[in-house]
Amino acid sequence: MDRRLIEWPSATDKMGHERRQALPRDAVRTLRIARVWARRAGYAGDLVFFGAQERTQTKDKPYTYQALNAALLRAEEAAGVPHIAYRAMHGYRRTAGGNVLDATNDPYQAMEWLGQTDLRSTMRYLKKRDVRQRELARIVAVPEHEAKPEQEKATKTQSASAKAGRERVVA
Repeated sequence: MDRRLIEWPSATDKMGHERRQALPRDAVRTLRIARVWARRAGYAGDLVFFGAQERTQTKDKPYTYQALNAALLRAEEAAGVPHIAYRAMHGYRRTAGGNVLDATNDPYQAMEWLGQTDLRSTMRYLKKRDVRQRELARIVAVPEHEAKPEQEKATKTQSASAKAGRERVVA
């Protein structure tokens, strides 16, 4: 493996595609740490995430998806992180896709980064983010005089409630 490039063999892709992808600096650091831990565990093969059983280690057989999800669940438990049903490794895909979308504002680049070929299926990974929504609200801030009637009604109701609350306290 090149220092900043990961090779995805066709055997690891559900569509059977082989591809190469540049890695962000933090990913390289993380993989280096994982490699150190693998060596400390006595594994000398080429995989970063190696099989837990000796028979799979000697064949350099990668984790199955199910085994990786089970390992993630054990790691969550050990770290005290609450488990979210159906998150598994797709949470990482959503994060990666969202990070590319935030950086580029281009869903097609996020699609390429994730190795997807269909934008519609990629959009399942590109979820709304509070940070992105706050930034959009700042960019398209609606002046008070242009507020929608529902917003005005809610504001008036909240103001009236607050005023009534103060009056009760005073009375």
